[in-house]
Amino acid sequence: MTSTISGTLIMSGFFCTCNVLSEPARWGGALKYSHMILGFSTTTYPSTTLVDEFFKAAVDWDWTVTQAYYYATIEAYSGYTDTIKAVIVADTQEQYNEDHLWGQGYVAPDEYPDDDLVWYAEWTCSG
Repeated sequence: MTSTISGTLIMSGFFCTCNVLSEPARWGGALKYSHMILGFSTTTYPSTTLVDEFFKAAVDWDWTVTQAYYYATIEAYSGYTDTIKAVIVADTQEQYNEDHLWGQGYVAPDEYPDDDLVWYAEWTCSG
């Protein structure tokens, strides 16, 4: 998805991958100018519900990225019997708690200087 807000090109996309965030603390160095990585620490399944519910919560309801992702994962995977664990990795506590999508509310500043530490949460979104 590509959109333009105040002349700034914003690129966003969903890549549904399994097990990538099984060691969230190791992602600190990857978040130099990015604020968050959303993913899974276990095997998961493709879901259009995940994307639809995330953007409904983040755009239509102006929820934070963290709130929207948590809600969307529960909506998308609550009927599965396999254990599916979702993960959010954020560069700072403020980004984790307060970041919205651009144009939907507050966006915390980039961390400077970057310390390679992260804030993260993992939850079971299935069953």
